[in-house]
Parts: sequence; structure tokens; C-alpha cells
Amino acid sequence: MMMRKFFLKRFKSFFLIMLLPLLILSMLVLGFQSRSSCRFLIGEASNSLTRVNDSLSNAVSTSAYQYELLTYNPRLVLSLKKFFQHETFSYSDVVLLNSIDVMLGSVAQAHDFIASIYLYLDGFDDFFSTEEGFLSIRQSIDKDWYDKYQSMPDGKRLWITSRTFQTYSFVPSTEYITVYER
Repeated sequence: MMMRKFFLKRFKSFFLIMLLPLLILSMLVLGFQSRSSCRFLIGEASNSLTRVNDSLSNAVSTSAYQYELLTYNPRLVLSLKKFFQHETFSYSDVVLLNSIDVMLGSVAQAHDFIASIYLYLDGFDDFFSTEEGFLSIRQSIDKDWYDKYQSMPDGKRLWITSRTFQTYSFVPSTEYITVYER
């Protein structure tokens, strides 16, 4: 019995002596671990922000490139106007319209962040969609873009907005970032 008390007393004192450095060491490791985790998370957030910024810049520059390509080709715009007015057009008009279809379609397919590109000329009831070709605004499933375009301030050349769109009633709606450029 005496030996047992002696053993327990010594065990408690040695245990406490060993526990104190172990606790200090654990606290240091925990502090170091939390500090490095915090630095890692800040770095990851910064990298994610950079990637989002690059993607958005890429989307806007792609849009600007397409805008420049379309607006500085008056023959292309005249062919579009002829088509939207349902006039007869020449072989070169057909070639230009096919090149618009291929050019915009390839841009939409090449960039996974572009769902579709719409090309609309003011004053007409028709537009071009990379997904469905030439459509009437009244026949299109997606009419919300046109309403937002009409409410766009006159002085603005570039406008970015978010919107939701649901193709069919049984499909959940999807959120889009829509870039309008006059």
C-alpha cells in the first residue's frame, strides 16, 4: 500500500512535469498550423480572384473583338439589314451571313463561359442567336434580354447585368451574366 501511494505521488509529479512541455509544444504547433492555414486560404482566395478577373477580362475582350469585327464591316451590317427586312439578297450577302454564323458560333463554342451570343440591330423584330440562328423576338423563348436592352440608358455603350433564364418549365432556371454592347 505504501509503495502504491509512493508510486502514484511520483507518477502525478512526473506526469505534470511531462504534460507542461507537451501542452506548450501543442500550443505552438497549433498556432503555427492555424497561421499557415490562414496564409494558404488567403493565397487561394487571391488566386481565385485573379482567375475570375482574368475570365471576366477575357469575356469582355472577346466581346469587344466581336463588336469591332462586326461594326467596322459595313457590308456585313447592310447584309444583316437586308435579311432582317426580308429583302432579296445577293450571293455575297449569303456568304457574309454564313461567315457571321460561323464566326460567332465558333467564339461561343471556344469559350465555355459564353452560353450564347445574340446579334441585334435597333429597329428590327429579328435577331441572330448562336444557338438557334435567326429568330423573331416574339418567337424566341428568351425575351428578357430584349426588355433589359430596351430599358438600357441611351448614353451607355456597354452594360453588364445578371439575369435568370429558364428554357422550359421542367428545367431549373439558370443565372447568367449578360453583357450588352451597343
